[in-house]
Amino acid sequence: MLFSVAIFAARLLLPMALVVPLFGTIFIPLSEANGVNAWLIAFIILVISDGWFFPYQYSPKLLFSSITENLGFFNEKLLNQGNMLMNIMRLFVIYTSFFYWKWLGIL
Repeated sequence: MLFSVAIFAARLLLPMALVVPLFGTIFIPLSEANGVNAWLIAFIILVISDGWFFPYQYSPKLLFSSITENLGFFNEKLLNQGNMLMNIMRLFVIYTSFFYWKWLGIL
């Protein structure tokens, strides 16, 4: 869980294109040295780093907003609320996946 929070915190300051290689370069070798499957660390990094809190953090959202700005296709507030729910779900899914990974014997 702390690992996920660290990735979210890094995403507040850095773009996804930097967070993924930075955390991957640091934590994948550490996981292998400590007997944790590197695929699990890569999965967590990719799932969590795709999350965003503010529109400036996610360039596809900025592009979509600029294209549909005056068309009224979507409710900005509802989209942001849905995104916050998605971020919470990301944490929940990763947490519950630990039980499955233990059952498979890869954790």
